Amino acid sequence: MVRRRFELLSERFDGFILSYVSRPESKQVTIGRFELHGYQISERAYGHFLSRQLIRTLFVLGKSVRLHLRRRRIDAIIAQDAFGTGVLGYIVSRLLGARLIVEVNNDFFNRANWNVESWGLGSYLKARW
Repeated sequence: MVRRRFELLSERFDGFILSYVSRPESKQVTIGRFELHGYQISERAYGHFLSRQLIRTLFVLGKSVRLHLRRRRIDAIIAQDAFGTGVLGYIVSRLLGARLIVEVNNDFFNRANWNVESWGLGSYLKARW
């Protein structure tokens, strides 16, 4: 489904996708007119929240600045969510002078999303913010 999204976007747009990947052959892939630049992360590092966030931050900051300076100007940053990638997207967008687009993917009318008993500390803080 994600592949199809970028194939459709390729009719009018091009760009870079920065993401974690699970296989080494996925570290550099072309999808339509988009280039996937992946960082292969171990299961151990991915399972540790602080390690995962630090690795993501360093990878995205370094790679986006290099692509921006060496390849071509980046006009827009698209983040998948407001809290995880959104904050990092905001920092990168300010650094590069690019627009920021934050996707908000959720079903806000689904009662299960508002079941506070099943939330962890992070979900509770997001809801109160």
